[in-house]
Amino acid sequence: MFYSGFAHKYRHNHSRRAYFYPENHKLELIWTVVPAIVLTVLIVTGLKQWNDILMTEKKGMNMQVYGYQFAFIARYSGEDNTLGKSNFRLINDENALGLNLDDKATKDDIITTGNEMRLPVGTSINFTFNARDVLHGAYMPHFRAQMNMVPGMNTHFNFTPTITTAEMRKKLNKPDFDYVLLCNKICGNAHYTMKMKIVVETPEEFAAWLKTQKKASEIPTANAAEVKVADAASTNVQPTANLKLRQIIL
Repeated sequence: MFYSGFAHKYRHNHSRRAYFYPENHKLELIWTVVPAIVLTVLIVTGLKQWNDILMTEKKGMNMQVYGYQFAFIARYSGEDNTLGKSNFRLINDENALGLNLDDKATKDDIITTGNEMRLPVGTSINFTFNARDVLHGAYMPHFRAQMNMVPGMNTHFNFTPTITTAEMRKKLNKPDFDYVLLCNKICGNAHYTMKMKIVVETPEEFAAWLKTQKKASEIPTANAAEVKVADAASTNVQPTANLKLRQIIL
């Protein structure tokens, strides 16, 4: 009924001419300036939030999360808070990350044992993500955080956990609750098994746990001097060729 009324009111009529509105500089200025101001505000505030999430902080704890079919490995930067160099040609069954022990910064790095990552509450964490074989996704649903893990390059984000696992269990009244790290990219036939438990605890508990973990200097690995590559040893990027570590195929 509404549309038929409009059709009747504005039907063709030889005695009526359309209103011609050639230009209005004031109106054009308004609809140019106002959207420009709105978009500038959105872009500036968006970039600020982007930087807060993805850019690392000098005071933050540096760590690496490494994905491969079908598991994650976590590496902590040790007392110097610097992740040591790695080289994909050094990867073997014992040295899954291809760590370069000729680099002093590598010697105190800590590789987690077991399918578990621990984080100290209230501490800013600078994550570096790598992938060995195919595209993976580091997805932490409880922290509303996700980052692609791309073979041959590093990706990053930063966040600060604010609630410990124990506190969250009480808050949710779920004694078996755990934070988790999942792969949210379909990376192969055992993609659904690619998961790591995350434990958020007090800084004191985290420090005590960290002391029980092996340092990179304790892991049997090839000497980086045996690897004759000019630039690859100066980066943490993991190319996808010449891999020796066996994959888990289910």
